[in-house]
Amino acid sequence: NDSLRLGGNGLTVHAMQGYSTEGAIGVWVGPDRFFWAGDYIQGDATSPYARDVAESIRAFGLNPVKVGAQHVPLLDGPDFMRRFPSMRPQ
Repeated sequence: NDSLRLGGNGLTVHAMQGYSTEGAIGVWVGPDRFFWAGDYIQGDATSPYARDVAESIRAFGLNPVKVGAQHVPLLDGPDFMRRFPSMRPQ
């Protein structure tokens, strides 16, 4: 539950948050507003992993233009975030 800044603060490695992402890391490439999930994101809107990736992105205060992961094509960040609305109480 910590982060590590690398490359002159251009990269930030985050410990992902959520039950299905436990032990996974995500990397924020700040200059490109790109978030790489350290595991795969299933495209199904009921996917617990994808939902936890979206919740982690929100918790880190990020606004990605693109989201990437293993085994899936590059995703549009705003579209990905809309597909997985926050489950946290407002």
